[in-house]
Amino acid sequence: MTSAALAVPIAIFVIPSYNKNNPAEIECTVTSAEGGLESASARGAVSWWSVTIHTSDCGTLSMSSGITEANRDSVAASLEPGEKYVFSIGSLTKAALGAYRMLGVQPEVYAFESAA
Repeated sequence: MTSAALAVPIAIFVIPSYNKNNPAEIECTVTSAEGGLESASARGAVSWWSVTIHTSDCGTLSMSSGITEANRDSVAASLEPGEKYVFSIGSLTKAALGAYRMLGVQPEVYAFESAA
């Protein structure tokens, strides 16, 4: 097995762990947010509750940590359109935000608070 073939599986497991243990902050203006059910396959075999956050300056973000069917709508409603928020994301994710946008990948948000 080549080193490149080994790098992909290692990255899949290491990057999320590193990101959670090494958070970074970004400040973004929210345009809208909605709660929903995300799926990792076409058949929906793996699914989870999340809040999709649309921003004018950071692209689309996704929050699934701590999101349940019961709180998804209230979390989404707590994000006021036009307001600035500080979002906690992984430091590797922050470093790669341009690539995330280019590839259409939604960065994972761990927490947020008003920037005011």
